Amino acid sequence: MLASADVETCPPCRARLKPTCQRPRSERSGCCPQLRRPWMCSSTCSARMSTMSLALLLWSCVQCLVALNSVHRRCALESGVSAETPETAAAEREDASLLQNRAQKEHVIPCIIHQTAPTHQLEGDEAKWVQTWKTKNPYCKHKLWNDTEIAALAKEKSPELLWPIWEGLSNVERADVFRYLVLWDQGGYYADTDAACVRPIATWEVPRNASMIVGYEFGHRWTENEREKFKFARTEQMEQWFFASAPQNPILLRCLELVRQRFAWGIQSTMFLTGPGVFSDAVHEFLEMNVPEALDEEVSYRSNATGIRTPGVKTRSFASEQLYGLGSWKVFLAAAGRVNPKATTEKWDPEEGNPSAFIYHHFAGSWKTLSDLTPKELEKLKAQEQKSLL
Repeated sequence: MLASADVETCPPCRARLKPTCQRPRSERSGCCPQLRRPWMCSSTCSARMSTMSLALLLWSCVQCLVALNSVHRRCALESGVSAETPETAAAEREDASLLQNRAQKEHVIPCIIHQTAPTHQLEGDEAKWVQTWKTKNPYCKHKLWNDTEIAALAKEKSPELLWPIWEGLSNVERADVFRYLVLWDQGGYYADTDAACVRPIATWEVPRNASMIVGYEFGHRWTENEREKFKFARTEQMEQWFFASAPQNPILLRCLELVRQRFAWGIQSTMFLTGPGVFSDAVHEFLEMNVPEALDEEVSYRSNATGIRTPGVKTRSFASEQLYGLGSWKVFLAAAGRVNPKATTEKWDPEEGNPSAFIYHHFAGSWKTLSDLTPKELEKLKAQEQKSLL
């Protein structure tokens, strides 16, 4: 039995504590219910708790736990029982591990918006579109990176993977690589400077436990002929003018690995080397591992496919507006209507336009070379050039 001098008190409420150190940790009693700790005293502490600051509460609970641990050890010594039993030692290691890894396991998307441009001086529509992110999200940090800064980031954060090939990448390809690298390193939201924010991030219909947000570029699978005609990298393509992620995302690391690999293979097409081809491949790898039946469904589709998309039938490997998780990482696959203009989705995928948009992409297309332009875009470019000559 403990002498009266050995009975400790709970610092927040001064209630007397009577620890029973011989019982398993999960069955002990202690302090304090308002902090949801594994200790609970006989008093509710509610009267005093309501008037104490958060800092004092946390400090008091630490004091309480330290005091209880001291009593537990003295009680064990007096009773001839070792304080460090295998059970208690394992429980303490488990508690420490849970506290240490809690933040990493949650994988929260931080509220910081990353964008990039050759310089910090933006003009015209580009400046207006970038301003929408600041205006609608005043509580978020906003960072506009210029070419010098993204090079410094690549050199500092990826000295062995990306920096050795940096000089071999075009400015557009560097901008592609930057978006994967900065969100892998720091997390947050990435948006091209021609993508405007439609409404505050806080109002987006995204599950709270999502650690990544990715949008379909279109809500259906293209045939190979259609893919080549419209200059797509993949028949089921993920857009990468906007996406969001928590730091250290394995999908983004995979993007960087694929860029390095394909550079060594001699691939020169921007869409396939650093653009939506790489991004779509990395996302699809994750989704395939998370949906075991996806491979069987693909076999079934190909064995019955005629190569021509049936009007009104939308074939797609993974449903949109769903959360796909592998371990602690959760990816929210947004419908095309969230990230593509309404006119585009109404023409090709009306059902994908029902969810209200997160962003509006203006398709300034400053990254495209002549080989990336569709026949319609080439005609438009020629018309603009002829007009400028008049």
